Amino acid sequence: MSDTETRELLMMYAEISRSAALDPSAIHRATAKNDSCGDQVEVALRLDGEHIVGYSYSVSGCALSGASAALIDEMIPGLTREAVIDRVALLEAALQEPRGAPWPELLNPVVVLEPLRGNPYRRRCVMLAWRAVARALG
Repeated sequence: MSDTETRELLMMYAEISRSAALDPSAIHRATAKNDSCGDQVEVALRLDGEHIVGYSYSVSGCALSGASAALIDEMIPGLTREAVIDRVALLEAALQEPRGAPWPELLNPVVVLEPLRGNPYRRRCVMLAWRAVARALG
């Protein structure tokens, strides 16, 4: 995927995040804030037993924070609590790898994030919602 295609896809997900709203019936909630830039993400999850059956969020921040929050919806519905927490850790590790390193197959639904590897400032924005999800499930 070219840098232009990546940018366009991330902007599409950022636009989706602008109309996102929290599910008032979701009881698993957490907020994460990036003190460096002021971005803030609140997530709300609904579970049926150990499986994620609903994900909603609210973002106040940059396009990357919003796009990443929207991308979570591509990954976690139907997964177990444990599988989601494992994928959050896997994404954190994958984003610390150099660009071009093999991308973990389990993260293919969010492969658009791969080009952001190696940039700790972007990694903070990308991981904000994911960390909130892990906290809500913790």
